[in-house]
Amino acid sequence: MSTYYYGLLTVLLLPISGSTKPMESSFEILRGLRDACAGAQAADNARFCDGALALLDKAKKASPNKREDVIKQGLDKINIKAESIDPSHSTGRKISKDMAALNNSLGRYKSSRRLADKLIEYDPNDKDAFISRSQSHSGLKLFDEAYADSQKALKLDGDSSEAYRARAMAAYGLGRYLQANEDARKALALDPNDRTAFAIMKLAEGKTALPSLDSIQSHMAAGIQREYQGLLQHLNQAEERRREPVTEPASASTEGLVRAAAIKLAVKDYLGALADADQAVTQDPRSTMAYYYRAAANNLLGRYEEAIRDATKALIINPSDFSLRDTRAWAFNHMGRFRDSIADSIHSLEINPRNAYALANLGHAHEQTGDLGTMLRELKAAAVLNPQFDPAYRDAAARHGLEIEPADSAPFAPEHRRGWDSRRKAFLGVLTSSLIGGVLIALGFLHLRSGREGAYPKSSHPKTKPSKIDTTYALGKTIGMGGMGVVYEAVDRALQRKVAVKMIREEFKPDGEAKARLLEEARTVAALHHPCIVDIHSIMEDKDGIYLIFEYLEGRTVDDIIQERKRLPLAEAKEIIKQACQALDYAHSHNVVHRDLKPANIMITDEGLVKVMDFGISRRMREAMQPSKIRETVWGTPGYMAPELREGSVRRESDIYSLAACLYEMLTGLPPSPEQARVPPATRGESPSQLVAGLPPELDRLLEEAMHPDPESRTRCARDFWTRLERIGERAASAS
Repeated sequence: MSTYYYGLLTVLLLPISGSTKPMESSFEILRGLRDACAGAQAADNARFCDGALALLDKAKKASPNKREDVIKQGLDKINIKAESIDPSHSTGRKISKDMAALNNSLGRYKSSRRLADKLIEYDPNDKDAFISRSQSHSGLKLFDEAYADSQKALKLDGDSSEAYRARAMAAYGLGRYLQANEDARKALALDPNDRTAFAIMKLAEGKTALPSLDSIQSHMAAGIQREYQGLLQHLNQAEERRREPVTEPASASTEGLVRAAAIKLAVKDYLGALADADQAVTQDPRSTMAYYYRAAANNLLGRYEEAIRDATKALIINPSDFSLRDTRAWAFNHMGRFRDSIADSIHSLEINPRNAYALANLGHAHEQTGDLGTMLRELKAAAVLNPQFDPAYRDAAARHGLEIEPADSAPFAPEHRRGWDSRRKAFLGVLTSSLIGGVLIALGFLHLRSGREGAYPKSSHPKTKPSKIDTTYALGKTIGMGGMGVVYEAVDRALQRKVAVKMIREEFKPDGEAKARLLEEARTVAALHHPCIVDIHSIMEDKDGIYLIFEYLEGRTVDDIIQERKRLPLAEAKEIIKQACQALDYAHSHNVVHRDLKPANIMITDEGLVKVMDFGISRRMREAMQPSKIRETVWGTPGYMAPELREGSVRRESDIYSLAACLYEMLTGLPPSPEQARVPPATRGESPSQLVAGLPPELDRLLEEAMHPDPESRTRCARDFWTRLERIGERAASAS
């Protein structure tokens, strides 16, 4: 699921384990030892197996909720026997690996580490043993050692999701949140069901420093409670609105899309609801209902800025719609903008004094600002008006140790209360098990039985400081992913301005002369300052990677627009190309060639300004790779690349070819194929005027020349390309 609550709740159930089956419980791991013991012949193995099978029988006889306690009580005895097993035989290795996983799953990190040590001593290339030991080190808060072990595992197997997950844990413990996020994403790409990796990714996106042992359990529990109750609150309000009679005039098609969005929201198909509401807004930009459901879907997907933007647009159309204010207040709360949330909630209550949703939003905002008295008063009032808020009222009081009076001034049906109580009990049951066996253990914050094993010696490594990027920028949510890295929203701590931070993937980290060339080119591109070129503020590097700091933009790429609308009118495409030509003309005058121009690298901001992105830097990164890696990797979209670029020749005309390829796709809706680089479109009967009625033949001739395979026969500069296109556009407009 896409919401934070469901994502977090899903991942909290996973205990740390070195097993290749990360979902196994301690009982399942112990039961798996039975198969290994079936082939045990050595005396040491047989002695261990006698004890392990006896413990398994004892655990079987216990009730399921007591099995883990039984295993913990007998674990010390079989650990002694396990540590005497010879790993030189396959049975001994299997037993040692499973026992290391079992100890990790129960928080016995020291015992797990000893078993992993023995495995590594026998076989220095045992990937699974390094992963197990890395996780043990994370459990013991020896994050430097954990990171080193995970690095070794990745060198042995670069496609191991378990190794990436282990390194993500260690990186998080070291305060390298960007690295943790990136590694967790790699683990998820290899294994989408890795719940621990998902948990680390979400925590790293939050960029929180390691909390104290005393505070983390209550903090996470409270956060999950609020997310759960907030989710239900939002869904219920959307459902109430769906059942209201439609009073807003709308076309049949728009009304159908709005109704479809509402139904999809009710069945928790948030992406489907978003798509329908988006289409409804496109059809009728003044439909407040369409904006409402799009805002609600964005909220439930965690896209709070988009939700605020939609609610604001709708409120301009209809300022008296209190549901829109509630939706925006909910988003403000989740973004930490509590004053804005309070203002919206008060305004909503002025319109409808019996609005329980506004009261609940007020209560949650006041809780976050520390005004607990007002919190309790507002939540009680919400519960009196609407019984769904009774659990929120009681849980908020319990979180802060406050006494409450029953919110039963307005009686409601017992069966309604029972439904809410059963859901609440189910949630609390999941919450309890989550906190006992979840990500707290996985990240090494919580020892289940700290008194059983002695304290492990502190790391001999000096305490690692947070990375330079984390101290310079407050990193936020992921706003883009590409073949080379991840782009994050961030705030410059010193200048208090929003920026975009691109973390380059590990395989692209250049060294030596390649790094020097990259830095030189980055400085050259950073010196370009033009309204139609995305500014590079700086380039940073530390031991974890290279980071490009860009101007932050809000908008959509031309590629996004083409995907949505299939093709663009000539006049609109002309306006985009005009500004792109200005950017290229300026860059070329400073001897900078883009080399990777394509629709995905042209952005249209919310203000309508065209911005060309990724000048030269990305391709320089690729060229900096080792030759072996280049051979194994396919880069970019070949259809936009001029033929000479494939042969290593870079010139200004290469950008003209790419620009023409972009225009071709904007007008026809067809991406240029790689063959176009050698055979012009007209030769294959694919000229724009043949594909799209109304496009003038002059456009065909312009594109033929601009996309000529021989750069010497191509249009020379962006200024000339625009001059010819401008005239074609004027004639097309007059002809229509």
